Amino acid sequence: DSELVSTRQGLFGHSHDRTVFAVSNLARDLYGVGRYREVLMMQQSVLPSAIDLMGARHPEVLLAARTVAIALRKTGQYEEAFEQSQANYLAYQGRFGPAHQYTLAAAMSYAQCLRVLGRTAEAFDLASEAERSYSRNLGDRHPLTLMARVNLGIMLRAVGEEARGAGRVGLQ
Repeated sequence: DSELVSTRQGLFGHSHDRTVFAVSNLARDLYGVGRYREVLMMQQSVLPSAIDLMGARHPEVLLAARTVAIALRKTGQYEEAFEQSQANYLAYQGRFGPAHQYTLAAAMSYAQCLRVLGRTAEAFDLASEAERSYSRNLGDRHPLTLMARVNLGIMLRAVGEEARGAGRVGLQ
């Protein structure tokens, strides 16, 4: 993907839709290996061009915006991540409806932002609803349903840690 970005930048320039798509794909590759700061810089650099070229509600633009929100959270920029993920979740709802798998993925990203801000009850409720919707629409064994359950486990762990910190749960 790195070579493709270089090739497309040379052929089409930095603001062409083919280049923007290639950069977004490379950013998601880097996300997969934990290079969150690079992801953030890369995705933020092309997001304005993507919006100009395709509009804010285009699926690729929404995905790029979600990637920015996740990278913001992963780099500790929680307030910005919260704002970006909330806007992204609402945009997905408006574009695809509440039960679409893209909207549910955005809901999970938003829920994780709520979690890191200490709003664990809201986070768990949102993630639980998304998991139920994945299960209803895709089945109990679908990879996206299973990933939603992993996210729920992360949130349950966070709730347990908060409760232990407040002295409400004893250590076993």
